[in-house]
Amino acid sequence: MRSYSGVTFDHIKQECTGWRTASAAELGEVAAAAGGEAGGGGGGEVAAGSETGGGGGGEGAALAAALQAAVAPYMADSYPNGQAVVFAAGAAAGGAGPGAGSAAAAGAAAPMVHLCISSSKFSPKNFWNGGWRSAWAVSVGGGAGGGGVGGGGAGPGMGAAAAARLSGSIAVSAHYFEEGNVQMSSSHECSDVLVQVRPPGAAGPADPTDLAPLAAAVVEAVKAEETQFLGGLMEFYEYNNSTTYKELRRMLPVTRTKFAWEQMSHKSALALQAPEMVAAAHAKAAAAAARAAQ
Repeated sequence: MRSYSGVTFDHIKQECTGWRTASAAELGEVAAAAGGEAGGGGGGEVAAGSETGGGGGGEGAALAAALQAAVAPYMADSYPNGQAVVFAAGAAAGGAGPGAGSAAAAGAAAPMVHLCISSSKFSPKNFWNGGWRSAWAVSVGGGAGGGGVGGGGAGPGMGAAAAARLSGSIAVSAHYFEEGNVQMSSSHECSDVLVQVRPPGAAGPADPTDLAPLAAAVVEAVKAEETQFLGGLMEFYEYNNSTTYKELRRMLPVTRTKFAWEQMSHKSALALQAPEMVAAAHAKAAAAAARAAQ
């Protein structure tokens, strides 16, 4: 059984100094920060595989578990130092709170899950830090055949269409502070990305209880959006590195060697203190005074 913990981390020493088990309220705050609302007060958020989910099943919880398993290979390949957590939100979590209403009303809500990805690298000894955060909301669309995989009731549910809508945001930041203070912050919003396991009109019905293909398709859509965003950043900085940023640098002389400013400033100061330079300065001052007196 997977559990979630809160840790205290010393970024200077690069050490974990303490940990504790995350509370249900903290897990709910993380899911709410991902951009989803609990909807109607029913059920709250449930983390895939965590003990805080109790015995709540339902379509959202089943999809959350499938998505948690599907995102693991992507995290290992792209974010070896990162973490990904999937939450089922609202009535989709399978709970029935005071505001949930009747079973029919609860079943009418389309299942929704949230995927949160976070990865950071800290290197204070080398004077740089960086972090990547992305939050995704997956709303499962209704398909023909109505019934969902978890409840058996009517409603939009996850039917044979096996389609979902994906929306989310990406934020990346970097900080370089050796002999200066340079920071980079960039973000990107993604909305209404259609995810389909089977193209419309495909022969043969899809198995509504097999959520692995839909979860894999969602991960592929997330990967495509994040790869496109990262590619745009790399293209932007590669272009500016050879154009705009190059013009900001001090150009080398024709000898292609750095100018020894310290040595030349010392030689210039000695030259200004030479007797010939002092006499010339006095003569120039006297000539200026004579012209002023005329």
